[in-house]
Amino acid sequence: MLAPRDHGLFARYLDGLATEAEAAELSQRLRADAEAAAAFAHACRLDASLGDHFRQEKGASEVSATLERLGAGRRTWRRVASIAAGIAAAILIALSSALWLRPARPPN
Repeated sequence: MLAPRDHGLFARYLDGLATEAEAAELSQRLRADAEAAAAFAHACRLDASLGDHFRQEKGASEVSATLERLGAGRRTWRRVASIAAGIAAAILIALSSALWLRPARPPN
């Protein structure tokens, strides 16, 4: 049966916080006890699996955030384009009206 100290050593080692003395103690413990070695191997696999999961989740959230920012940028450009089109139409109508309503030149 594993001692609570073993779990603490596993955690400190996997978190990168183990001192040299703790790493040496862990190494000695793993050589001496097959159950501890199996439990440590399981803890390492679990740690690697969780790390992969959270890296993928972080990547997915970063992609979602980037897509959201791009979508917001597209909406902004669509709004700017529609305002510009409205202004261009208003100018065209004003110029057409001004040309249509201008006084005619007297005949030569």
